[in-house]
Amino acid sequence: MQDLAIRFMALRLAVAAGWRSWEHMGAGGAIKPDGMVLLTHSPYGPGWAYLEYEQSARRTQKLSGKLRGYASDLRQDDWPVLVVAWDDKAKRILHELGREMRVRMITTTRGRLAGHDAMGSAAIWSMYGVPVPLVLDQVRN
Repeated sequence: MQDLAIRFMALRLAVAAGWRSWEHMGAGGAIKPDGMVLLTHSPYGPGWAYLEYEQSARRTQKLSGKLRGYASDLRQDDWPVLVVAWDDKAKRILHELGREMRVRMITTTRGRLAGHDAMGSAAIWSMYGVPVPLVLDQVRN
């Protein structure tokens, strides 16, 4: 996660620590993102997006728990979530669960992100299997 945040910051993009937006919703789940980034162009329009760099959740049950907060009607916002999945199998599970839960989500894998710019190419990020370029705006001084 730190590497991804550093890449965004190196491009002078607005990035925030995830603890700034922790949201507990009781039995409805929680949102505890690893970070946040300000998007100006994405399939979901401009605005903040949560960042989840998922190292441990790789199977259906854990990934379902991870997405539950993002699907909750108790959320304080409707920001999309960018998820870096462990591998293609975890990404497929995320897509299946996210569709079912109606989570606004854009995904990639650690392998696709390795050695590539975090934005630009639609070959890196996808919205439920549809390749999408992720375009972020630079913060102006």
